[in-house]
Amino acid sequence: MGMKGQISAEMLIILAIVIAVAVVLASQLLKSTKTMSASINESTSTIKSQTEALKEGMYCEHPSDCGPTNEWKCEHNRCKRK
Repeated sequence: MGMKGQISAEMLIILAIVIAVAVVLASQLLKSTKTMSASINESTSTIKSQTEALKEGMYCEHPSDCGPTNEWKCEHNRCKRK
């Protein structure tokens, strides 16, 4: 009789290699995703701080034109930080 329904040792080795490669690739993907996320967060905070700096002296008609009214005021039609 043949080996019908049985898995050979070679097949088990190949399966183990495929699973190991998949695990390595998944861990590398997670690592690069974390690195990319940190880079995006850093870029976002840089853009936010630059945007805040640009608001100073911007034309306004009402304090809400400048941003949160607890942080900004509209004085002589120019945004100023409180």
